[in-house]
Amino acid sequence: MLFRKMSDNPYCYVSAEMGDFEPVSTSLVTRLVQKGANSVRLYGYRGAGKTAMLQAVLRRHEEQGDSLPVYVNLSTGIDGPIEKMDQLFDLLYRGTVDQLKKLHLGSPKRKRRSSRESLEHLYQEHEDRTFLYLIDSADKIFWTSPQEQNVLRGFLSSSARRVSSIMAGLFTMDNIQMDYASPLFNILETIIMEGLERKDAELLVREPVKPLDLRFDDEAIDFILGKSRPISLKQLGSTDSYPINPTYLPRDLQMLCHYTFQAHNPESRLVTIDEAVRAHQEVTSGSNTYNATRWAAFPTEVKSGLCKLAGNSEGA
Repeated sequence: MLFRKMSDNPYCYVSAEMGDFEPVSTSLVTRLVQKGANSVRLYGYRGAGKTAMLQAVLRRHEEQGDSLPVYVNLSTGIDGPIEKMDQLFDLLYRGTVDQLKKLHLGSPKRKRRSSRESLEHLYQEHEDRTFLYLIDSADKIFWTSPQEQNVLRGFLSSSARRVSSIMAGLFTMDNIQMDYASPLFNILETIIMEGLERKDAELLVREPVKPLDLRFDDEAIDFILGKSRPISLKQLGSTDSYPINPTYLPRDLQMLCHYTFQAHNPESRLVTIDEAVRAHQEVTSGSNTYNATRWAAFPTEVKSGLCKLAGNSEGA
């Protein structure tokens, strides 16, 4: 596993773009780096480490220099839902230009009539290079109309030798096909991020405090891990199932560990169950349930999609 730490508190649960302390599978990073020209949809629960995985792939490609990686986050790069795929092309174009400048590889001479044309011209200017788009919060793409998805499919197909993508999101294409027969379905390889197994989750609790000569008692670890399992769509009011094993979510786990560390008595070398319980109360304060807190973090368009699946038009 790869670990990154960017905080005085040994547990950091902020966005991976800002420097997470999150474990990501080195074997999955390698698999995604070596995927060749195939485009991938990477899906899993919120907090399973998808953003951290995209960032790890980005860093690996920047180090190796074999492909130009461009990271874009649709939740921050595009306000609201995607109406036209031109919005995505504009974000990809701006991201590509910024990455070329960052790596001192030049920039396009001028922008063409549309962002898609500008991208295609840019690929011609850098004909010796391949491009990899790491697209976070990609659910926005999969909730667009089939017509707009066909536009993206045409772009990926026409540029297949030069351009590939990893699209990370929360839900399966099978769920979305209840509303749309997605044209993207059969051109994307599917990879599931299942979170952490028990042994890796325990490592993420125990290892960060070892240099401080601290340890968690077994009850505290069991409590934290029990609160770090993903909520299911059924718990959110949906009748549909989520085809992922109930493993442990690194972001939720780190959040509880972060607050537990804050609540810890510095005069003791043992982190206790009482401190973990107080931390959980702090995390869930201001909301009726822990699930409500996590539901509130879902993007609006994703909530709407879930409510469609559940037959609830009002949402939560």
